[in-house]
Amino acid sequence: MFAADHADISDGIVLLGCELITNAIRHSDSARLGGTVTVAVVEVAGMIRVEVTDAGSATNVPRMVDHAPESTSGRGLRIVDELTGRRWGTHVDDSGQTVWFAVPLSRG
Repeated sequence: MFAADHADISDGIVLLGCELITNAIRHSDSARLGGTVTVAVVEVAGMIRVEVTDAGSATNVPRMVDHAPESTSGRGLRIVDELTGRRWGTHVDDSGQTVWFAVPLSRG
């Protein structure tokens, strides 16, 4: 069982995955009736890679932005960037817009 074997990183993976799923629902065309969001979790080369694919958007693209200290939103990708050591990215293909991150299986 992954969570039991990797307790030191599983909470972080859940937090980061929830952030990307929330962004997909809030900022893409997947929020429309019948829209979908797909999550894939794979182990690759000693890393856990999480990919969240949505319908994309003509007006919103995933990007880090600078917000005022009193802002109540807009910091999610900065959190992803920091907690993954800048191991994240985006790509668009026939299945939609994908935002992914990778976390090493061991912290050592």
